[in-house]
Amino acid sequence: MSMTWNISWHLCKTLFKIILIGHSLGAIVSMHYASRHPSQIRGLVLLGAGRSIAHIPAARERMLGMAAKTREEGIQAAADMAASSNFPPQGLVASETRDL
Repeated sequence: MSMTWNISWHLCKTLFKIILIGHSLGAIVSMHYASRHPSQIRGLVLLGAGRSIAHIPAARERMLGMAAKTREEGIQAAADMAASSNFPPQGLVASETRDL
C-alpha cells in the first residue's frame, strides 16, 4: 500500500463516519464490523440479516460441508453449489410458483 493511500484511509476513518449497507451475509458482516468499530459507523441498513441456523443440525452440517468444500476446491465450488441449490432446473420447480 502506498503512503498516500494510508494517509487517505486514516483521514477518512477519523473525519467521516460511514453507513454500511448489507444484505443476508453482508448484513451479518456489517453488524460484526459495526460492533468492533462503532466510532467509525454512522448507521446501518440491513436487509435479510436473519438469525443463526447453527442450532438446526441438518443446516449446521450443510454449512460446515460447504465451508470445507470451499476450503478444498475454492470459491467457484461454493458458487456452483449455491447456484444449484438455490436455482433448481426449471423442470423441478412447480409451474404455479415458477412465475412468482
